[in-house]
Amino acid sequence: MTVSEKMEIISYLESEFNDAGTFGRRNITELIKAAKVPKSTYYEYLNRKPSKSQLLKEQYLLEIEKIHKKSKCIYGALKINNELQKQFLEKCITVRTTSVYMTQLGIRSITVAKKKKNKVSPQQLTFNMKVINYLKFDRSLKPRTHLLTDITYIHTMNDGWVYLLSYMDLYTRKILCWDVLDTMKAEWVTKYAYKAIQLCPDCIYIHSDRGVQYTSKIYLETLLINGIAPLLVLKDILIIMHGLKVFTHN
Repeated sequence: MTVSEKMEIISYLESEFNDAGTFGRRNITELIKAAKVPKSTYYEYLNRKPSKSQLLKEQYLLEIEKIHKKSKCIYGALKINNELQKQFLEKCITVRTTSVYMTQLGIRSITVAKKKKNKVSPQQLTFNMKVINYLKFDRSLKPRTHLLTDITYIHTMNDGWVYLLSYMDLYTRKILCWDVLDTMKAEWVTKYAYKAIQLCPDCIYIHSDRGVQYTSKIYLETLLINGIAPLLVLKDILIIMHGLKVFTHN
C-alpha cells in the first residue's frame, strides 16, 4: 500500500468518526502509528494544495461530461477528443486518455447497430432453383429470345424519386416495354414481364438482378408458367446492367 493510499484511509476514517462524534486527537495518533507514517507526512497531506495536473484533469473531466451531455450521450472518445482539441488546442489530451477519463466518469457512447442487408442467395430462392448464368454459353442469335430487365432510379423536382422499369431485347437492344411508377412492387414488375412475354412468344430467358421484385414468388411463377427461365446476376456475370446501357466484357 502506498503512502498516499494510507493517507486517504486515515482521512476517511477521521471524517467518518468525526461525524459520529467519537473520534479524538489520540485516535488519530494511534492510526498514524499503525499505518507507520510520520505525523508531518499526514498533516502535510491534509493541507496540501492540488497540483496543476490534478486541476487540469478536473477541468478535462468537466468538459468531457459537458460535451457528452450536449451530444445527447451519442459521442464517443474520438468525437469528444475532437471537440476538446478545439478548446485546448496544443495542450489537449489524447484519444486514449479521453477514453480512460470517460471510463472514470462512467459514461460511454450510445451506438445503434447497423442493419445488415439480407442478400438473396441461390439457396434461398423460391423453388430452390439453381442460378446459372446461361448467357455465358448461349448467346442470342435472333430477336426476342433473350430479354433483359432492370429498374432505374430517377430523381424528379416535383415528384421526388420515381422508378423506370424496362424490358430490353438483347439482340436488337430495343426497349420492348417500359413504365414509370413511384413505387417498386413485385406486381408491377410481373405485369410488364407478362406483357414482354406476349410480345416475345419465342422468349427463352429473361435476365435480371437479384432484387426483391425479381426473386418474388409471383414474378418467378409467371415466368415458369410461360416456360421462361429467369436468369439472375452472379458475381462472375458476363453482362452488367447500368441504366438501359449494356456493356460486354472481353
